[in-house]
Amino acid sequence: MKVVIAFIQRQSQIFITRRSLDTHYGGYWELPGGKVEINETPALALQRELKEELSIDVSAASLICCLEQGFLNFYLYDVLNYSGELKLSAGQLDKAWIDMQEITNYQFPLTNQKFFEIWQSYMRDKPS
Repeated sequence: MKVVIAFIQRQSQIFITRRSLDTHYGGYWELPGGKVEINETPALALQRELKEELSIDVSAASLICCLEQGFLNFYLYDVLNYSGELKLSAGQLDKAWIDMQEITNYQFPLTNQKFFEIWQSYMRDKPS
């Protein structure tokens, strides 16, 4: 199964949401994203998922990497440009802008730790 993950950044912060209690990992925090549908590219899935979940239109995103974990393939994206106001529109409990140093204050699925390591490496190596 393919899953897209979005890093939405503002200054030095990233945007996270808290999952609905009636979902897998209910109440945990996560990066926005979701499943890639049949006959859909990861880039199109990213646009669709962020429109459905956050009511934004992504106009530019860069693929950071593809990470295989078990039967899941995660496509991590740096969202470079979007329009609209970030609004929770898929039953999420909460949203937050956090600094990377704050991630230990939030409960995330274990898989997300690897996402954060990749993000930090990507940001360190990204040309200014």
